[in-house]
Order: sequence, then C-alpha cells, then structure tokens
Amino acid sequence: EERDMDDQRTYKYDTEGSLSTADSFYTIGDDGNIVRLTVLFTYDDNDTGYSYVIYTDDSEDEDGNVKVYASRYTEEDGNTQLQDIETEEEWDKVEVLLDHIVSQIRG
Repeated sequence: EERDMDDQRTYKYDTEGSLSTADSFYTIGDDGNIVRLTVLFTYDDNDTGYSYVIYTDDSEDEDGNVKVYASRYTEEDGNTQLQDIETEEEWDKVEVLLDHIVSQIRG
C-alpha cells in the first residue's frame, strides 16, 4: 500500500490561484526529473481542520489500476506544501471517501 510520495517539498501548480482550482502540479521526482501530478480532487475536513488533495502520477500498478495518492496540504504566499497524512483515522476517512467516489463512478 503506497501512501507517502511526499517529503515536505514545495510544489508548483499550473494555474493561478490555489491547488484547489488546479488541474495539475509539478514536483521533482527521486530521479531529479520534473513529475506532473494530476489533481483528482481536493477537500477540507471540518473534523480535522486540514485540507487534503487526492492526486495521481498516472502510473499503473501491476493490475493496471491507476495509482492514487493523498496528502494534506497548506498554501502560503503562493507556495503549496504537501504533508504526510499522519494517523490511521485520517487514512480511514480518505479511504472511505475514495471508495464512495469510485462506487459513484462505477454506478
């Protein structure tokens, strides 16, 4: 189960405004190359007070499923910081939300 793609790097996105309105954002991958990450959706959780982004690098797992990642994020002075989701409770919420969205898409 892959959960941690981020390590407190600063990310740049391809629209003016904020990550919540961006289609994609960019980071430097482990190999030093620029990686484009596609924003699937963002949401604010009233219980935790955190903002979350669900995104993909459009890569696939061994079964052909697109890999999806989730992180907390903060925005300050035009920069976005992704942060690791730290608790199992937070992950459980994200997974329930993702399962709900997938079930809605599949009908």
